[in-house]
Amino acid sequence: MADSAAALIDLEAEHLALAELVDSLTDRDWELPTPAPGWRVRHQIAHLAYFSDAAVTALRDPEAFSSLRARSDQDSVRYSESVLEPYADMPGSELACVWLDAVGRLVAALRAADLAQRVPWYGPSMSQTSMITARLMEAWAHGQDVRDALGLKPLESGRLAHVARLACMARSYSYTNRRFEVPEVPVRVILTRPAAEPWEWTETISLETIKGPLLDFCLVLTRRRHWSSSRMVAHGQAAREWLTIGQAYAGPPGLGRRPDEFAPWW
Repeated sequence: MADSAAALIDLEAEHLALAELVDSLTDRDWELPTPAPGWRVRHQIAHLAYFSDAAVTALRDPEAFSSLRARSDQDSVRYSESVLEPYADMPGSELACVWLDAVGRLVAALRAADLAQRVPWYGPSMSQTSMITARLMEAWAHGQDVRDALGLKPLESGRLAHVARLACMARSYSYTNRRFEVPEVPVRVILTRPAAEPWEWTETISLETIKGPLLDFCLVLTRRRHWSSSRMVAHGQAAREWLTIGQAYAGPPGLGRRPDEFAPWW
């Protein structure tokens, strides 16, 4: 319960940070292209609005969510695009309000939910805490797309430990989602972070390791940066492969980012 409560506080803080950025957007900024092909800033916020409400449905009415999931299973790429259509012609200020209203409903639903309840989602079902961290991860990752459109550096905070944990838990999914065989070789993750002890993830002793800054790991595992142009260091084939195909989110992996797409952010 304590973990979920702390994660929920961080979820609200992550949305507040993004809301401050969104509040600064001009009419022109809303139409800027982001690194996601064909997506402008407005598409990123619309995506967050829709899937925040989808999460509310999953929490409050799993049977109704199953119909959303069925549409996605038929064509996940088309589904991800089609859900943005109702937001297409909204003025930026109106879209911002729609998104924040959805976030409010999400937080309320998470507070009221049974902590023992497994929550259905587009990938595997998840615990309450994982649902909270998944929504935090989405806010940060799509917020990064907005920051990239505006030419801003990545946002670093202690909240990224949630994103790293989710990415590590989703390692097997990164393979099954691509219909690849899941490797049996364990990989140890050791991440440095400012003014804090290193963050580590390991299920067993392993000679294969991934090391580097927490920020870089999160950028790579949300596929917002290519790992070869980050400060991540991988020892072993399984470690390198994970950094290449890993994704912390459900759904199609997308094209990711090119090695030379961004200048160093450090």
